[in-house]
Amino acid sequence: MQSFVIKLLTIIGIIIVSLQSVLGQEEDKLGSWYVYNGFINLGPKVELFVESQLRTWEPLTNIQTLFFRPYLSYNVTTDFQVGLGQEYHMAWTYAKNKDDKVKTEEYRITLQAMLFQKVDRV
Repeated sequence: MQSFVIKLLTIIGIIIVSLQSVLGQEEDKLGSWYVYNGFINLGPKVELFVESQLRTWEPLTNIQTLFFRPYLSYNVTTDFQVGLGQEYHMAWTYAKNKDDKVKTEEYRITLQAMLFQKVDRV
């Protein structure tokens, strides 16, 4: 059974990789996606979680999306955490001419609840 699963996953992987070039973007632009996620412990029950992303149409230029999301989290139990955060999103519309792009900004307050479970092997 295990051998069958490995063969099936290998075949699916080969199909996905081969379709990537067929269904890929027509443009010759190399986009990029920069991500930072990190936890900063402020105490035994309190921590700061920071998530940020920068997505570009060309590496380090022609920015499409930027967002920054810090959360102040409290560990209610070892398996349950709640957090309050402030999100900042900045996005630009897709346009071939950079002068035609429209920038939008958004701020929002968010709540986050995280449940932690131990899974033996995935």
